[in-house]
Amino acid sequence: MGTTDFADCKYIIQVKILGGLIEVRCKHKECLDGIMDFFSTSISYNFAVPDIIIYCDWEQSDRYLYRTSPLDYRGPILEGVFYQLPGDRQVEQWDSYDPPLPPFVKEPFANMFVGLHAAAVKDRQNNAILFIGPKGSGKTTSALQIVNNSDSYELLTDETVFLRRRSLLVEPFPRLVLPRTAIDGDVTKFAITAREAFRQVARQSAMINHGFFLKRASGHIGISGISSDEAYRNIVEHYQYAGSSFKESMITLSVVAREVAFSRISYSNYEQLLAILKSVPEYLNNRRMMEMTN
Repeated sequence: MGTTDFADCKYIIQVKILGGLIEVRCKHKECLDGIMDFFSTSISYNFAVPDIIIYCDWEQSDRYLYRTSPLDYRGPILEGVFYQLPGDRQVEQWDSYDPPLPPFVKEPFANMFVGLHAAAVKDRQNNAILFIGPKGSGKTTSALQIVNNSDSYELLTDETVFLRRRSLLVEPFPRLVLPRTAIDGDVTKFAITAREAFRQVARQSAMINHGFFLKRASGHIGISGISSDEAYRNIVEHYQYAGSSFKESMITLSVVAREVAFSRISYSNYEQLLAILKSVPEYLNNRRMMEMTN
């Protein structure tokens, strides 16, 4: 796309997410529609001066608008995607294998966040609860079960947790939901917007109060507490780059492991996981009662 073609990007929305405002300008309506579905609960209709403008001449949206390209990928960097910073007249070619939505490698998002492969919900007391695990471990299932079976919880995110650097603060990051047919299954049922999938979606950030590691097991089934040292060893396995240096990211995860209580949810099949998740609210309430009496 030449410099004279940006006027063709006439389909425009603004996405309010991670404490910032992103303006997206697409050449094709189908691409814009896909982005609107992905960020269904974060679309802002009160247009304001954005923190960054993303231009895209793709006919349809693609997953690499939202996720980092594979480590072994050595092809072109998102041809047809450009960005413009506030006060800059120059429009630049997107120059990172990391995604432009959200653009966590560009200001003002850069050096602000640490990523975790996890789901998160929040309760009425503004406590964030994490569900951490690898692909297919039940993160989305956990978030759906907790939020949709109680009026006390809201979705923060079902796939990637964005932590404010050196803090316990989790930002809302609702996105397109891809529920699986079974734990460890490769086939998704369907793509559904966060607004359609969850009864309540959070609009405010929350402080982490508890974390659960999801683990397939053949031995003990249920919920068990773990030490802060074990929590740190486990949490670093699920670290995802989100614009902050590796050192800052490890410091942040160390703070989380040290200051937050963690447990492990062990299960052997999907039905067992669902049964255990039903007991999570009571488990958390009991822990809080014990903390208040100690």
